[in-house]
Amino acid sequence: MVGYLQGMVYSTMDRNRIILLGVSVLAVSALLILRDIFGLPINKFLFVGVVSLSCLMMNYSYIIAFFFFLMPILNGLPGNFILPTISIILIMKKGSLMSINAFMYFFLLLLFEIFHFPFYSFSINFPLTVGYLSAIFLLCYMVSANAVSIDYNRCLLFFCIGNAIFMLLILGLSIKYGGSVASLIMEGNRIGETKELVHSLDGELMISANPNGLGAYAITGAAIIFILYKNQIINILTMSSFIILFLLVGTFSLSRTFFLCLAVFLILVINTASIKVGHKNYAKMLFFVMSVGVLLYMIANNELVYDAVYNRFMQDDVSTASGRTEIMEMYHDWLMQNPIYFFTGTGAIHYQEVVNLPSACHNAMQQILVSYGIGGLFYFAIPVFSKVKFYYEKFKFVYLIPFIVVFISVQASRVLNPWNNLYLFFVAFYAMKSGQIYKKI
Repeated sequence: MVGYLQGMVYSTMDRNRIILLGVSVLAVSALLILRDIFGLPINKFLFVGVVSLSCLMMNYSYIIAFFFFLMPILNGLPGNFILPTISIILIMKKGSLMSINAFMYFFLLLLFEIFHFPFYSFSINFPLTVGYLSAIFLLCYMVSANAVSIDYNRCLLFFCIGNAIFMLLILGLSIKYGGSVASLIMEGNRIGETKELVHSLDGELMISANPNGLGAYAITGAAIIFILYKNQIINILTMSSFIILFLLVGTFSLSRTFFLCLAVFLILVINTASIKVGHKNYAKMLFFVMSVGVLLYMIANNELVYDAVYNRFMQDDVSTASGRTEIMEMYHDWLMQNPIYFFTGTGAIHYQEVVNLPSACHNAMQQILVSYGIGGLFYFAIPVFSKVKFYYEKFKFVYLIPFIVVFISVQASRVLNPWNNLYLFFVAFYAMKSGQIYKKI
């Protein structure tokens, strides 16, 4: 990582921008540690102020890198204020970077969401709506941006840094309030849901994550750090450090989806990656041995972890995926009883209030179907898979691995509301874009 920064030729202005980006990252990280680990009462608008001031002082390409750092930790920040702030600043600095097709895509989705408002019999949550629409806008903006000044590797690197901070905070909070990770697992808990450990008040900000979402970020981080190694941005020691952290936290989440994605990821890496280290083509095998070896060693030598993982696969209700198939059937039955929503959807923000069912959706595709109808499902799917097809035909397959991992991981969770997992698609697309210098021969 240091070699990547040192290996680039910077002007004085570029060096100042790198310093500003680094200071901004440290400032946000320090505030999170002071608030969550040391318990200091830090006002949420201080975070908004730090992010806003940093973005105003940055070049737009560094704003994007800073946003990638923020993605994993936004669930512990006032995202409904930060997302629209970043959107407005990007428009002010480089609004022309967004393609007309991407703008129209966002505008039509905006209209479709607003279309549902007059039919609601309850109050509209405008801050949540603004946050969601800002996330969609940023996705459209960043995926459509093809400016040569955007360093995709820099964005991916800062995502991994933010993801590491996210994982470390989760571990720190679990140890602080749960005694230890081992004691949490022994009591049948899964790390991630730190708010439940401290019994925080509704609306109180704190770094927290659904265990399956935590697993999704862990395996995505592993895939992205591998791409950075593939692109020769980091060395094998740096990759190993990140991989160990991500896979440890993913294992402690006890997410079955994480283990499935890990298996898929390792199979794809072994079969598609070809990385030269010096004069020997052994990096992919080293990566495989390291990743699987760490997990096997940890599980084999820790009875608590072994028992917890065993119970998740052998004693929990695997046949219904912990009730997910029953939830899917429940939403399917609701759609069959209310067929008009096959065409109109319910809107993404207030779909739970409309359907009035006891559980939220636990499948990304079904959530899109319920929120926007069959037309909305194709509206999301067609541009996503057309982009994937474009990159597959143009670049090496290895750069599609993060997208495959992300797509599988979100099928056991939600992608629109809450939209934490939506950020993973930002990262997957930038991983594909980073392959532009490694075109197919």
